[in-house]
Amino acid sequence: MKKKNRHFKKGFSLVEMLVSTALFSVVMIIAVGIIIPILSVNKHTRATSIAMANVDAVLEKIFREASVGSYYHCAKSGKEKKIEEVHDCPGGNPLTAFVFEGVGGKETSPDDQIIYRLNSTDSSIEMSRDGGANYERLTDGNTIVDEFNVNVLGNVDDTKQPAVFIDMRGYIKTGENSKTTFALQTMISERFNPATLRP
Repeated sequence: MKKKNRHFKKGFSLVEMLVSTALFSVVMIIAVGIIIPILSVNKHTRATSIAMANVDAVLEKIFREASVGSYYHCAKSGKEKKIEEVHDCPGGNPLTAFVFEGVGGKETSPDDQIIYRLNSTDSSIEMSRDGGANYERLTDGNTIVDEFNVNVLGNVDDTKQPAVFIDMRGYIKTGENSKTTFALQTMISERFNPATLRP
């Protein structure tokens, strides 16, 4: 008597399917647990990079304009002194606004002076081109500036070239409970001989 050839198709049993699903789930949980912190760090890094680029751009803007300006002085808010009344703000007594006459401005007019100042209400750096009548915000909303200290030297001594020292400190909000602090300093001096610019 001949035996019939029986072809059995092999497959997964229910137990094998459950074990496979459980292993896959464990692997995916581990993978997601690794990816989420990486994405969070990447977001934090990008936010910090963008905000620091903004802060650097603000200091660079001040440097470019002030280095070709004249009649440096500092003030508490930007308009305590007339532009022609240049004065020093020595170390130990820094103020929060840097005022100067831009290129092409009239040294006898306080209404066209350029002012960079700290707005303590929203902790931002602002700029005015009309002697403080109107201000434009320069730093973005994620950048909190706690200190903007201005020291001006060399105005009252004809043997020195007027210069300003700016110290800016604060932090960058990179999340609900995370922040990155920064501290930047720069020094700017008049490129032109003050004697050729002042009466």
